Amino acid sequence: MMYGDNDLVYYEDKPLKERFKSPCDFNMKSTYNFPENDHIKTMVNYKKNNKIKFSSNPHSPVNTSYSVLADGTRKLIPSSPFNHKPIYDPAHIKHYYTKTIDEYYRFKHKRACPDSGNNPYNFDRFFKINRHTPEKDEYVNKLK
Repeated sequence: MMYGDNDLVYYEDKPLKERFKSPCDFNMKSTYNFPENDHIKTMVNYKKNNKIKFSSNPHSPVNTSYSVLADGTRKLIPSSPFNHKPIYDPAHIKHYYTKTIDEYYRFKHKRACPDSGNNPYNFDRFFKINRHTPEKDEYVNKLK
C-alpha cells in the first residue's frame, strides 16, 4: 500500500503511521502504465519453506508452487511482481514512497535508485504522486 506526502511539507518528529494516514489512490500511476499499489512484495518464512528461489527480481519467486498470496487463496503468477487485485488482509506492507517534499529532496532526490543506479527521483516524479500546493511549490522554488 503506497503512501505519498498527505499534503505535509516538512518532517515532524512523529511515527510514520501518525503522519501519513491516507494511502495513495489504488489506481495512481507514477512512472509505469500499471497502478503502483498492485506491486507485490514477497515475504518468506525460510524456517517453514526453504525451497523458494528468486530470479534477479526480488519481487518474483521463480518456483511459485510453494508461493501463495497473503490471504492464502491462490498461488502467485510466475515472474510477475504485480497482483492487479489487491489483498491487504491479513498482511500488507505500508510503503511510504515520498514522505514530505523536504524528506524526498533530502533523502531520495540526492541518491540513486538501488535497483538501477540511476536517479529517477526528481520533482516531476514527486508531483505525479502528490498534488501541488503553494507551500510545496515555494519549497521547490527556494531550491532553485
